[in-house]
Amino acid sequence: MPCNPRVTFWEAVLARYVDILPPVVHAALELRLDAIVSSADSVSDDVAREASHRLQSLFQEYEFPVPPREPSGSWILIGLAWWTIVNRQAKAITTLCDAGLAAESIPNARSALEHTFALILLSRHDETTVPDGVLRNTLHDLARGVRSRPTDEDPELVVILSALVEQLTATLEDNWPERFTTYAERLGAYAETYSYYVGMCQMSHPTLGAVLANSDWLDDFRPNKEPNPYVFEASVGSPLLWAAQCQCWSALAVDRLFPDGLAWKDEVVRIGTDLSIPLLGELFP
Repeated sequence: MPCNPRVTFWEAVLARYVDILPPVVHAALELRLDAIVSSADSVSDDVAREASHRLQSLFQEYEFPVPPREPSGSWILIGLAWWTIVNRQAKAITTLCDAGLAAESIPNARSALEHTFALILLSRHDETTVPDGVLRNTLHDLARGVRSRPTDEDPELVVILSALVEQLTATLEDNWPERFTTYAERLGAYAETYSYYVGMCQMSHPTLGAVLANSDWLDDFRPNKEPNPYVFEASVGSPLLWAAQCQCWSALAVDRLFPDGLAWKDEVVRIGTDLSIPLLGELFP
């Protein structure tokens, strides 16, 4: 049986630093090792890249509807904004990966996942699963953005957005990681996504995980010019696969959010099925 480099890496870290690592870090590494041992092989990068490019093409050819000028139209406006962000991040991921810079695309994959889950919750705003903080935070930022453009200020839109903000009185959540935890739990997708999300966060900040990922840890902890290849398997998964997954999930959320849906929903479902994208039934019952 071939050696699993993912397991070898973390086993080596535990064996070498077990006496000096704080208990909480040691426990976290053991959990990571368990997750790696039980994880299944994912779709190849070539297949994920092709799917993401296909989804980008569908998005670029789509003619966006004009949201109604009433409070209900704000959901569509926000949905379009978040959907655009997810597709832009997917394009950035595929571009960086095609240039041999896959590690540099990890923050993009993290952002795509964050906005995708927020968009899924937004598409279910009439259900009890949606926290008011999601909508209030988004509308607050949107209204502030409108007010910051004095040359293009639209008084009617400002009034609509401001009224919605006043209606939603829940406390604003402070940062994306906290929001994502709430989103994942409410969507029933915490177990499947959170360990990967934590890995993406670690690779985006100067954490212990980032130090290990970018160092020659077998010798003297000398910085590497390129991240260790394990980060794509053990810590974050394939950025290309996350791009395609987020594009599919967010497109299906937009289909549910728009009154007339997406004309190419069947194509999205077909791509998702071909990639065996998880959680389709759970996120879109």
